[in-house]
Amino acid sequence: MKLLIEKPGPHEEQLRKFCEPFEVPVGTSPCDQPVCIMLFSNRSGSSLISEHMRASPYFGGFGEPLNYQFVIEKSTRDGTRSFLQYLQNVHHLQSGTDKMFGMKASVDQALMLMRARVIPEYYRDVRWVLIERSDLVAQAVSLYFAGQSKQWRSDQAAGAGGEPVYDFERIRLQVQMLSQRYVAMRSFCAVFGIEPYRITYEDFAADPMAGANALAAHLGVPEPAIDASKVAMRKQRGDRNAEFRERFLTEYRASILG
Repeated sequence: MKLLIEKPGPHEEQLRKFCEPFEVPVGTSPCDQPVCIMLFSNRSGSSLISEHMRASPYFGGFGEPLNYQFVIEKSTRDGTRSFLQYLQNVHHLQSGTDKMFGMKASVDQALMLMRARVIPEYYRDVRWVLIERSDLVAQAVSLYFAGQSKQWRSDQAAGAGGEPVYDFERIRLQVQMLSQRYVAMRSFCAVFGIEPYRITYEDFAADPMAGANALAAHLGVPEPAIDASKVAMRKQRGDRNAEFRERFLTEYRASILG
């Protein structure tokens, strides 16, 4: 069985079919600004961190511009199929020339940038950030909850999925999937000699402004002047998350110990 970093993901598979060209030509004029790429997995707190960075006048982007559906939709509207042209358009739209552009990327999307030669032909100064969550089971429960309720953000209206119902097996599968994602992200950094700036969700959530200021300083902005009034997101975890987490742990331990 291949590791996640050893094979193209679904985003790369779709964009290789759509983009013409997909690879960045050798000798392309590089981006003249540093770019921040945040490696993340779902429900790791990446959206909360990104919103804090966008609340500073020094940063832009920090969305998920590498999702193939978004790439195809925007490229079609813009009348281009070049992957490089798409990235240049998004960069200019979200950051202009006076803000550092950031993006969230799954590990397969980060590898896609390398296989497309975006790194290092176009993005030559990449500031890597790795977002992790210490409590893997809490993350798995949160991911299960969001998938059930269809509410992915705290500032989003209640979804159409209804009230989540406990399901041991589906939460176990989320634990397994997230475990594989963390192994892939750490393997990616080790294989390519990347020393990322590491953020733990629990630490960031305990004091978001301090965490955002520390990240901004690492990225080269010592006084980011983050405007807290522009941050609408809050922690979503509630009593039912804790209830599902404890119930799952009790059953999972019993299944492991026999």
